[in-house]
Amino acid sequence: MINKLNDMISPEDIISRIKTRKIGRKIYCFNEVESTNDEAKKHADKVENDGAIFIASSQARGKGRLGRKWVSPKGGVYFSVLLMPRAGQVELSRFYIASSVAVCLAIEKLYNLKAYIKWPNDIIVQNKKVAGILAETSWGTGRQVYLIVGIGVNVNSLTGEIPPESISLCEASGQFKKRSELIAMIINQLDEYYIRLNENKLQDVYKLWNRRCYQIGLRVEISKNNDIMYGMIMGVDESSGALLIRTDNGMIENIESADKIKIIGNKR
Repeated sequence: MINKLNDMISPEDIISRIKTRKIGRKIYCFNEVESTNDEAKKHADKVENDGAIFIASSQARGKGRLGRKWVSPKGGVYFSVLLMPRAGQVELSRFYIASSVAVCLAIEKLYNLKAYIKWPNDIIVQNKKVAGILAETSWGTGRQVYLIVGIGVNVNSLTGEIPPESISLCEASGQFKKRSELIAMIINQLDEYYIRLNENKLQDVYKLWNRRCYQIGLRVEISKNNDIMYGMIMGVDESSGALLIRTDNGMIENIESADKIKIIGNKR
């Protein structure tokens, strides 16, 4: 069972499944790395690696937001996309939003499961976390050096090897799928969005994101730097990608980052 769930990921198999113009023209596969994002950074000094993908069957030190660890046992999908876009900072935040949508669309198509996005970077299936996304960027001398989008998905991970608040796609759907299938579907969608990013044509992605927002219309408690705010999530701002909150005093606030968002009630 473990060998089947941890099926081999080969670049050749993925390449045979993708139809992309940019992303995935170079694919690096590893059995285990510290972090696929860190592996991508090692190759960020060469422009020909724009669109390269770094895949591992497991990570020793998978990264989550705010320095947290992403548990990365065998059976999951862990990969990072190295990008060197021409777009500005606002457009890059839009691509981060688009990456969440791409993962949801791939899950929905391949597994026939409804996938939701828990701002800013978690993918939820059956009220449990099934995937996470971490974007890291570097700027130098007034220009974008690189954008790395790291994606981790519990594909065939065994229940006892992932946190109790998480779920695998195999468990949620009762279906075993080759990990290369899911990787290829995500890559195909990301490539479409990346081309549109560089052409400044990603505006409609917010509508797709808001339709899948796990927290929309819910009352939440938001904590950041020891400050706490209460309000209702309205969606994301189309100009910046920030989370829109209607506070309890009726003000609309843009939240670009937060330490923790806790759902505390339904719509008021």
